[in-house]
Amino acid sequence: MKNTKKIMAGVVASMMLPWPISGAAATRTIACTDPQENTQADEKWKSDPEVLKNADAIFGQALEGVHGSNAKTLQEIANQFPKLSQSQVEQALKRLIYDGRVHREGDGSQDKPFRYTQRYHGGGG
Repeated sequence: MKNTKKIMAGVVASMMLPWPISGAAATRTIACTDPQENTQADEKWKSDPEVLKNADAIFGQALEGVHGSNAKTLQEIANQFPKLSQSQVEQALKRLIYDGRVHREGDGSQDKPFRYTQRYHGGGG
C-alpha cells in the first residue's frame, strides 16, 4: 500500500509540472510510433526481391529433398551460405515458410533449436 501511495504521489506531481518543460528535460522526446508502419517494415521480407532470390537459393541448395531426421538447423544452413548474413538467412527461411515450401519444427531453444525441412505436400498419383 505504501508503494501505491508513492506512485500516485509521483503521478499527481508530474501532472502539476508546467508545460512546456524547459532545460535538460526538454531534450527528451517521447517516441510515438504507428503500429501499422512498424508492421509494414517488419513484413518487408514478403515483397523484397532480394529475400526471394536468397530463399530460392537456400531452398535449391540446402533444403530441397530434406525430410525428417535430415532436418537442418539455422546454423547449418547459414554455414552453406557464407556470403549471406544471419539476418538474410533468417528472412529467406521466413519467406520459405510463408510460401509453404519449408516446414520449421522445434521451439528455438538450445535444447530444441529450429530445424528446417522441405514441406511434404502429400498427394498420390
